[in-house]
Amino acid sequence: MSYINTIGIANPLYKSDQMDIYDYMVDTIPYPDKEKKVLRYLYKKSGIETRYSVLPDFSATNGEERFYNTNNQYNPNVENRLSVYDKSALPLALEAIQNCLEDSTIPNSEITHLITISCTGMSAPGMDAEIIKTLNLSKSIQRFNINFMGCFAAINGLKLADTICRADTDARVLVVSVELCTLHFQNTISADYNLSNMLFADGAAATIVTGNKISEQSLQISGFHSDINNKGEEDMSWNITSSGFLMQLSSYVPKLLKAGFKDILDSIVSKYGIAFEELQHWAIHPGGKRILDNIEHEFALENGELNASRKVLKDYGNMSSPTILFVLKSMQEAENKTKGEYIFTAAFGPGLTTETALLRYA
Repeated sequence: MSYINTIGIANPLYKSDQMDIYDYMVDTIPYPDKEKKVLRYLYKKSGIETRYSVLPDFSATNGEERFYNTNNQYNPNVENRLSVYDKSALPLALEAIQNCLEDSTIPNSEITHLITISCTGMSAPGMDAEIIKTLNLSKSIQRFNINFMGCFAAINGLKLADTICRADTDARVLVVSVELCTLHFQNTISADYNLSNMLFADGAAATIVTGNKISEQSLQISGFHSDINNKGEEDMSWNITSSGFLMQLSSYVPKLLKAGFKDILDSIVSKYGIAFEELQHWAIHPGGKRILDNIEHEFALENGELNASRKVLKDYGNMSSPTILFVLKSMQEAENKTKGEYIFTAAFGPGLTTETALLRYA
């Protein structure tokens, strides 16, 4: 048995209103007038009010400094994008870790394992080595990197941490997820980029996973379940090119997720011997408003089960892998919780892959 204990979150300096980001997009990308009107409607109906970035580009209120050329004549190569990642990811990770550890009783010296997660940048030695050096963690610490798995990767990080803690009851596993999605903005007109430019943002989250409960907010890990929908293989993908990391994100993704979600839930309740009605709380990765709307409608969630997911989408957008930890932190702090109640947790990413976790209030 293992527990997700304190969760720390962090966002970069630059905060932009969603409609300011829309203004940036239509000023930067040569959309025809008709498409501008459609995009304006979609941005207003996105369920997002604000997003964060390590770059000041996306709102005039952030000053005049720019990474992307405002006339859209210069598209940074991947080296330039990743040089910003190398400078910006570590401070954001350290802030999330500090926010996690300040609410924890575990000193740095007792952390036995480090799991770092990112799909928006990588190097070697990388962020994991810098975290160890900066926090003066043990030089013999066991470390693992989960790279390039997309929005569901934090659940895989929790899965690995759970496996470690079940094998070693003295393990203290620090899980850190950092994504700088806005470094991979593309100026090409396409349905895929329209969606990704409307949704994605930057953020970081960290948590401590242990074999014993160390916080009043701890969540007990009951188990995990994975599903790959091969029909969606070409509808969500993530590839490295010379001009940045390119997202394939089809508008069919919400429909594909809706179609396969009942089978996933049937597998979970069967696997863990519980009834559907026992899933009192839902932590769903807010990959977009349509995804949340479809799940809410499909399973008749009429008591605000997706409020935490909608609030994270509203305040932060889709930050890829850290997002589900933002949702879980919100659920840890919720008032409508009772010890022993289940939290069904799910996140989605390339594949089309759905990773789920069954948690309980401890």
